[in-house]
Amino acid sequence: MLVMALSKSLHKLDLINTIQLLGVAYHFEQEIEESLSYMYIDYEEWIGDLPDIPLCFRLLRQQGYYVSCDVFRKFTNDQGNFKKELINNVHGMLSLYEAAQFRVHGEEILDEALNFTTTQLKLILPKLSNSHLAQQVANALKFTIKDGIVRVETRKYISFYQQNQNHNQVLLNFAKLDFNILQRLHKKELSDITRWNIDASEQLPSYMKILYCHLLDVYKEIEKELANENKSFLVDYSIIEMKKVLRAYFQEAKWYYNKKEVPRMEQYMKNGIPSSGYQLLATTSWLAMGNITTKDVFEWIATEPPILVASCCITRLLNDLSSHEV
Repeated sequence: MLVMALSKSLHKLDLINTIQLLGVAYHFEQEIEESLSYMYIDYEEWIGDLPDIPLCFRLLRQQGYYVSCDVFRKFTNDQGNFKKELINNVHGMLSLYEAAQFRVHGEEILDEALNFTTTQLKLILPKLSNSHLAQQVANALKFTIKDGIVRVETRKYISFYQQNQNHNQVLLNFAKLDFNILQRLHKKELSDITRWNIDASEQLPSYMKILYCHLLDVYKEIEKELANENKSFLVDYSIIEMKKVLRAYFQEAKWYYNKKEVPRMEQYMKNGIPSSGYQLLATTSWLAMGNITTKDVFEWIATEPPILVASCCITRLLNDLSSHEV
């Protein structure tokens, strides 16, 4: 599809953007680089309007090309303010809003573009009759395209794209298949981690192997220090709590991706006890308490006493409140 599309066509811009948002761009890295490299050469001669110019600008900056933001001056009036008629083009406003996320220090016109589009999109959102577009705008305002969690945003965009009547069915099917394959891979990686030995790291990708091996090294160092006091066995209590945290995170991920499975409050809070990390912190902290550290202390913590459970719940809910506000 990328090869067949004309090098400077608006269709190719939209196709590259769609492929990236669907999370399958890593399959077409060479084709995307060649296309954007060609666009970069003739960037100053680019002729277009909203949403094409902001889209071209964003794609090039995402790829590492520095392009001038002066192209956006065509959307301002004699006073330097963005033209009011732009608000009638919701797709264009959204494209300009996303392009402004890639501004650098000193680009005042993009600072103004961000303020203008943010204000106007918030005003437009309640009036949108197109539910598909409304969902996209609401998500863009809450989770910026530059800072969103890639796989989470990919899952959302697959749903958005499916609702688009002009979607490419082949591309959509490919994105769904790719997403499910990666999800199964991540599940296997988590399973390998919970085996908790160096052999498990051989099944992990290089980036995760580094983190996993360092984590093992930390516990080995603690175990070595406690061996002088014949207490190295106490490390196992912390390892057990670490596994609980990992499993709890994985459960939260499954709830998030499976929109049909919304947990009841009781289920969520039960999983929230380990996912708060408080019990892991309490257990690990006791490893450094010296002579007062005994097996009885860890056995007591392992029973999840009410005072500890209450602390976990408070931590979980406070964390949720803070992240929701953000």
